[in-house]
Amino acid sequence: MKNLFVILLVLFSASYLKAQRTHKEFKLIDPEQKIEGSLYSKIDWIDSRVDTTNLGFVQLGMFNNKVKVIWEKPFTNQLNDILDSSTVDNSGNGELLLQLRKISFAELTKATSEKGYFYIRAILYAKEGNSYRKLASIDSLSQVKGMDVTKKLLRLGSKTITDFIQDNLKNDKKEEILYSYNDIVELDSYEKKDLKLYCTKEYKDGLYYTYAAFRDQMPDEQPTIKRRKDNSIAWVKIEDEIKGQVKVKSKDVYALVIDGKPLIATRYGYYPLYKSKDYFYFVGDIQSTANVGDVVGASMFFGVLGAIIAAESSRSNYFIVIDHINGGFVLYKELKG
Repeated sequence: MKNLFVILLVLFSASYLKAQRTHKEFKLIDPEQKIEGSLYSKIDWIDSRVDTTNLGFVQLGMFNNKVKVIWEKPFTNQLNDILDSSTVDNSGNGELLLQLRKISFAELTKATSEKGYFYIRAILYAKEGNSYRKLASIDSLSQVKGMDVTKKLLRLGSKTITDFIQDNLKNDKKEEILYSYNDIVELDSYEKKDLKLYCTKEYKDGLYYTYAAFRDQMPDEQPTIKRRKDNSIAWVKIEDEIKGQVKVKSKDVYALVIDGKPLIATRYGYYPLYKSKDYFYFVGDIQSTANVGDVVGASMFFGVLGAIIAAESSRSNYFIVIDHINGGFVLYKELKG
């Protein structure tokens, strides 16, 4: 009995200390195989993330304490270590540039199991003189399951990145467009020039069910709207051929434009959408739920960081930036008080 008590005490102490950690290191793991005939022997990177302070969150200890994932060793060094481990002596002298646009880890606990999510959006370029050509891109959400998924999840993140690099070490099929280094730094602005939403100064009135419709300024419906005394929206109705006028739930809508003023929709209602320089943002409440299906849906729509918020089972108010590529919500900063 005494021995059992000691064992339990040791296990509890170890878990308690683990729970007190404020962060978890993410580092790339050396690949299992080498690539013969690699065209590249050097790699650099550009950090184009909105939030550069962390790489998402994982859960540690028996109490599932949520901690930030961070790099401790400079990522440039890690990338070149991976490249050295991936290639043999006959590699070419080409240079790669990795543009990291989004990366995030998230964990969700349900009953006796956990699910881990890893999301990454990145572009790989090949250097030509002082310019660059795009080699490949990745935009993916991966998942692992288990009793304790943290190690699996971090390994998955490492493998996803190293596989992406290794798969392109012999790739010479570059895009025709030449980019300067500054073009790549300003890629978001470069892409937004082709999007009507970001170019227009007059937004078309109407109801938009999807980001694609809102992006292209093609409203799906012309609704009837009733406001409260404080000017907030009481309800939105559309005409149904069978039922007549029916209410539309804000959770089923992406955006609404009234008198040329855009509003973004969430489960909690409609919030004014503002533009600053070349990005859109709003301050609003995010739906939260512990339902796994809803969280997976949230991860696709809000990004993985949104899935973390969704797993918290509490309503949160955030400063949110719109992702110009898929319309997802980038949760930039939580507003408390």
